[in-house]
Amino acid sequence: MTPEKLSKHDAFISAYLQASNIAVRTHQEEKIKALNNAVKNTILNNEIDETLKVMFIRFIDEMTPLHFRILHFLSIPNHYIQKLETNPNSQTYWGDLCNVWNNTYKDINSNDPIINLIISDLNRFGMVRIKQFNEARLDSVGTSLGQKFIEFIELES
Repeated sequence: MTPEKLSKHDAFISAYLQASNIAVRTHQEEKIKALNNAVKNTILNNEIDETLKVMFIRFIDEMTPLHFRILHFLSIPNHYIQKLETNPNSQTYWGDLCNVWNNTYKDINSNDPIINLIISDLNRFGMVRIKQFNEARLDSVGTSLGQKFIEFIELES
């Protein structure tokens, strides 16, 4: 895509203006990166409906980097379990995702009230199937919408 073609692409212009407005109001690098990727994927990802793309950019505005981290964690917990299990021949019984979270992230405990507040937001956005962290077991509780959002903003662990 050339600048000339992009300047005539209405969806790109809308996404760019919406994301730019959000970007100037934040200092959070993760959010700025998510906005950059969302604008890029407005052009590159044709599998997501245009309305949903606009909604995703709005969600980025309403979310924090911790929202992104929790959504990614709840959507692909096996990724985090495998990272913790350094010896592929040993199987640790984790019990639930709270234990995996607490062994992965030391900066915020799974029983911190902000975690459940964020999960409530993610549930309201239709991105997870639980309302509290203690409901999560060892499988994904992310929805297909949550997975599309992760791909749209190109989250990396």
